[in-house]
Amino acid sequence: MLVLLAALFVRGRRVLAGWLLVVFVVTGILELVMKLYVPQAPIPQESVQTEDFAPFVAASLPYSYPSGHMVRGVILLGALYLLSGNRFFRAGIFVMVLGLAASRVYMGVHWATDVVGGTLLGLAALLWVFGKEDRRRWRSP
Repeated sequence: MLVLLAALFVRGRRVLAGWLLVVFVVTGILELVMKLYVPQAPIPQESVQTEDFAPFVAASLPYSYPSGHMVRGVILLGALYLLSGNRFFRAGIFVMVLGLAASRVYMGVHWATDVVGGTLLGLAALLWVFGKEDRRRWRSP
């Protein structure tokens, strides 16, 4: 995300870079609040197929909804998708998002609803930012 923001900043798209940073932080905070207060059935520990490789970084939250990986992945990869005109690059991004979604459920760290919720939150943030960008372009001469 930092590389994308820096590239946008250098190319003169500072407002877009700023709004992307804002929604990245705000959706992260919203994700944390939702994981603390939106009740959901816990994921059975025997279904989790990952090792805790960084226990000092991991935070134990009571609920898994929404998937933060999906929120951040959709914002970052979606921004790259919308900024790119290359259809092969766009197809690759689409496959990456699908792979990310499938991996969260396959690894047993999220329910499918967590992935859908994270995707929708990321899409809402992305559409808001790029909607602002489009409105800005229509207003400027």
